Amino acid sequence: MIVKGEIVRKILILFITFFSVWACTTVETVVVPGSTAKTVSNPDFDFSPGLRVAVLPFTVLGNPDRTMDISEADKLSMKLQDIGFVIIESLIFQEHGLHLQGLIPEEDWEAVQQVLNIDYLVFGTINYTYNPGYSLAGKGYYYGSSASVRFVDTKTGEVVIIATTDRVDGSMADEIGESIKNYLSEE
Repeated sequence: MIVKGEIVRKILILFITFFSVWACTTVETVVVPGSTAKTVSNPDFDFSPGLRVAVLPFTVLGNPDRTMDISEADKLSMKLQDIGFVIIESLIFQEHGLHLQGLIPEEDWEAVQQVLNIDYLVFGTINYTYNPGYSLAGKGYYYGSSASVRFVDTKTGEVVIIATTDRVDGSMADEIGESIKNYLSEE
């Protein structure tokens, strides 16, 4: 009789343990696109559809295998175009002898404005972090840990919008684009 009671007690403990663990499963929270990024602007900035911007290839920091990311710049361009910005191809700068990363000599700012009629240059940066964790290949890997975007007025050089994000599932440029969209729609 004691053995039977002991077995029932152990089964009951297993049953309670199983359902306790089952009830504590992690529930994925729904993340609203653009909610993990933060966007701020100059108080004088006034958005209106039709503003012309050139999104430069993103500068990559912290990853010795990459120096720029054109695909993230393209993703941001698509988001900005959806908002109402007119996107000007940034690779045109090469045709005019201007540095691709936007390090444009001061005397060329007016030429850029006249030739391309660009209101804002958009500079992006993606920061990578090295994870030394071992994979099947036996070495660590780099992953995008944060990103930022700056809109620079081509007439004054003033930064009018800054948006940043930490690591997100998917594209950080998409996340920043959604944040900019949400921010501008609130104004």
